[in-house]
Amino acid sequence: MPEQMNIAARQLNDYVASSQSGKKVFYGPLYSAVNLLGLCDANLVLQSQTIEFFQSSQGQNGQGFVNAAGQPRPLRLSETNLDGAPGQLPAGYSFLMTSVGLYMPPQLPPDIKDFLTRHTAIKNVRHSNVWSMGATQFWPCAEFGHQSKSVANNVANAQVQYGVNGAVGMRQFPKGGELYFPSKEVIKFTMETYEDLNCTTNGLPWNNIAFGEEGSNAPNPIDGLVIYIIGEGWRFESLSA
Repeated sequence: MPEQMNIAARQLNDYVASSQSGKKVFYGPLYSAVNLLGLCDANLVLQSQTIEFFQSSQGQNGQGFVNAAGQPRPLRLSETNLDGAPGQLPAGYSFLMTSVGLYMPPQLPPDIKDFLTRHTAIKNVRHSNVWSMGATQFWPCAEFGHQSKSVANNVANAQVQYGVNGAVGMRQFPKGGELYFPSKEVIKFTMETYEDLNCTTNGLPWNNIAFGEEGSNAPNPIDGLVIYIIGEGWRFESLSA
């Protein structure tokens, strides 16, 4: 019996070593979006609060996303590529984050982008450990979106504004300062908002005219007001996952 146990143990070790040697490695982003419009009150006001990213995975409801009827809907791949349990990397999947930033799409109304830049801050939360990363404006991410580098364009009666005349990349972590997220690790970024925000197209209080009607300053409820936390880096996936 002891000899059989030794053989079984060696076979298990061989299997583990083989799985590790065959681990797949990908480079790219790990991202999570929040729809600010879905977090607003009935008057389209976003009350000062803590906004949480990576707390809903792909295919799960949450983070302010709603359907045309106003009911919560599952997040799509266009909104997060986190799968598995909410706020947790799945088994066999680890991520080494080499850079991170807050992405505000060009279509986001200028007043909302100005507010997020001035009156918000970002934190990384790992259980009881909290890294206060600081003001959002120091964690930019503007190298994605429509491939136009002008400061502002008018397209189909909608203003598309960029933060600067040119792309601004995410902040790169120094070697040895990367963020490590092992398999089943809790992953959570938060944004603190310190003032109330009118989530309208012009920054003024909602004029109570429904979107689509003449004179309305309400944003498109289908597109929403989406912002992303994006971390770029290396994804390690075990064959035995």
